[in-house]
Amino acid sequence: MLRNVGLFGFLLAVRAVFAASPCASAPGSYAAVCAELDRHLSSFEATLGPPGKVADTPVAFSTELLSANANRGLGRLLSPRTMPAVRRELDGLSKVGVQAVTIAVGFPILYRSFHHNPADFQRILDFYKRVMAEVRRRGLKVVIETSVMFPGHATDLPLNEYYAGLSEAQLVSGRAQAAQTIAQELAPDWLNLGSEPDTQSALLRMPGGYSAEQYGSVISTIMGQLRKANVSGKPLIGAGIGTWHHNGRAYVQALIGTGVDYIDLHIFSANLDFMNNALKYIDMAHAAGKGCAISEAWLKKLSDAQVRGKSEFGIIKLLSEAKVHDPFSFWAPLDSRFIDDLVKLARWKGLYYLSPYPSPLMFAYLDYDRTRNMGAKERQMRLTAASIDSLERGALSPTGQAYSAAIHSR
Repeated sequence: MLRNVGLFGFLLAVRAVFAASPCASAPGSYAAVCAELDRHLSSFEATLGPPGKVADTPVAFSTELLSANANRGLGRLLSPRTMPAVRRELDGLSKVGVQAVTIAVGFPILYRSFHHNPADFQRILDFYKRVMAEVRRRGLKVVIETSVMFPGHATDLPLNEYYAGLSEAQLVSGRAQAAQTIAQELAPDWLNLGSEPDTQSALLRMPGGYSAEQYGSVISTIMGQLRKANVSGKPLIGAGIGTWHHNGRAYVQALIGTGVDYIDLHIFSANLDFMNNALKYIDMAHAAGKGCAISEAWLKKLSDAQVRGKSEFGIIKLLSEAKVHDPFSFWAPLDSRFIDDLVKLARWKGLYYLSPYPSPLMFAYLDYDRTRNMGAKERQMRLTAASIDSLERGALSPTGQAYSAAIHSR
């Protein structure tokens, strides 16, 4: 009883913070953006179902397991320091109360033909098997995202050269074989084939990007190979888009016809109608008998004016660059409110899972006055160090506390 009273009191305190102006401590240079995002969240909250309205399907609340992210590159993943880091991160995430973790295992890291040395393929497969064993030991479910890897991050792998040498047929066949390996060897609960066709095409240096028809064809071909290999039931397989995508309804409609089990969304902005788009796409998926989920979501600090009129490539560039603003602690009230809104959305609509990202902000933020003059790289290093320190001490940031409280509030 005392524990329940304590949680109830904490929830009241969190809601009191939300009720106060989330922009009260924002510096002048950020005040207008903060106020605009605040208005967008208020508008979105008006569209949510009645308080306490919950679907019958339980949601698996998740977040990213960054220490096992394939974009770290082969050398860092296979370092002797990585598995201890995985265990430490899993222990920290358990304090948030998540029921699942999301792991990025992008193409081609588990595609056998990519590796010149066959031993490298086996070593990285064994690494991910150990990761899965650690996750399962803690009773957690697993979401694996398998889009294409980022050459700018996994710099010890010749990704740009490799992508350039692939025909479209080879790329799709390779992605399907890698997805089959993940499904059969790692057996996650959900396997997402990618939720940003614009980012995929940018990484592959496709000038025109994927049309809705082309993207649907890629996913349909991968699904056909997976079904032919008897991958069915578990994992459930999904694919999707970012809610900022132009003509998103056409992409979702194309994906519904590919044979996927569910539609997966990325939500990285509250600007314009991007939040309401999520509702539309979820309802489209459910009307077609498909499940739905959100594998990545955070509130990027952009104004409508910055986003309006941009192409998909322009928007994803803005979203990527906006991460330099994320770590400042004055954003915590707005971030907490955004996540609380997504938890309510996930429960109302019966999503399979919800996975806010980036997870380090669940553990730490940076003081604006002390870090505003730092370069982006130095600031990121400072955030990483602070989040690891908090993780080891079992401390959560205000946003981590809000997510934990929302998870336990049902």
